[in-house]
Amino acid sequence: MSLVETIRSEVLEEIEKYKNESEDHYDFWNEHIKFVYEESINLSKIYDANLTIVKLGALLHDIALIEKVGDRKDHHINGAALSKSILEKYNCPQEIVDRVIGCVINHRSMLDCPLAMSAIGDKPLHMLLKAEFLDTKAAGFLKSLGSVFVKRGFNDSEIAATEEL
Repeated sequence: MSLVETIRSEVLEEIEKYKNESEDHYDFWNEHIKFVYEESINLSKIYDANLTIVKLGALLHDIALIEKVGDRKDHHINGAALSKSILEKYNCPQEIVDRVIGCVINHRSMLDCPLAMSAIGDKPLHMLLKAEFLDTKAAGFLKSLGSVFVKRGFNDSEIAATEEL
């Protein structure tokens, strides 16, 4: 089983626990993360982003909410710490850990300013932000616009060889 598949299984288990034990029984997978995961993958193919980082960032971006760690307003910060622990538990290469943590900690930073997304220089983070934006803010109209906010190319060469661990 690949690193992505292993972490996906772990996240799905945590989501199932949350769904069964929480008062709201929110299904993070079917109501949010699945869309972000799939849309991030689709976007990563268009923009040639590192698929491993994109998948891991999408899977882990709301892990603090799923595991009920801290307040919602700080879930990106708490999620980065949880993501680091999860990735290190599976001996993930440090450059992947750093990039995934970057995705998780920054996944909220551009959501209220979509035009600023064109300035992002990190492809995996950009794909996650764009998918998150489409799911949480864009309903219908912006989804139909697709890649309108992505105007520049990105350099992802430093870890291009890690397409899938």
